Amino acid sequence: FIFLSLVSCSSDKTEIVDDSSDLDTNHYSHLNPEEQKIANQLNEALQRLRYDDKSGLYELEFSYYTDENSYDEYIKRGEIIYAQMDSIHHLNVFDFIFYDDDSADVNIEYVFKSSAGGHSTVKDMFRLYKSHDRWVKPTVTRIQHQLEYDYKIEKAIKAAEEENQ
Repeated sequence: FIFLSLVSCSSDKTEIVDDSSDLDTNHYSHLNPEEQKIANQLNEALQRLRYDDKSGLYELEFSYYTDENSYDEYIKRGEIIYAQMDSIHHLNVFDFIFYDDDSADVNIEYVFKSSAGGHSTVKDMFRLYKSHDRWVKPTVTRIQHQLEYDYKIEKAIKAAEEENQ
């Protein structure tokens, strides 16, 4: 397990799934296109992490951080440097609750693949935010800092417009 907000478990309850075949991580036909996009984005970040590629996590951070900090700086952070994949195979993503098109709660299941060929699942919930026309699932960044950043940019744009008049 990794203990990040992207892939952390909030429950110790595990349900054993008898199906030992590989599960299709792109099978989200029951979701609308926006939900499918989010589900694929979360699974892509997780799959990249399986290969020790933490750039998927970096891409899910708020822009105030990524605008000011390089990927190389990001992966040196304590909460990121030790992030690793263990036995999580993929996420099942379902039950979206959207709030005014700027945030959403998403229920997920971590699907673990055992060495014996079976699967087990653990349920969890993520909070996502829509920021600059993209959905983010921050690990190290916070919405309050993004709102402050957006306010400063908006203020600078207005000052520049006033100066040009």
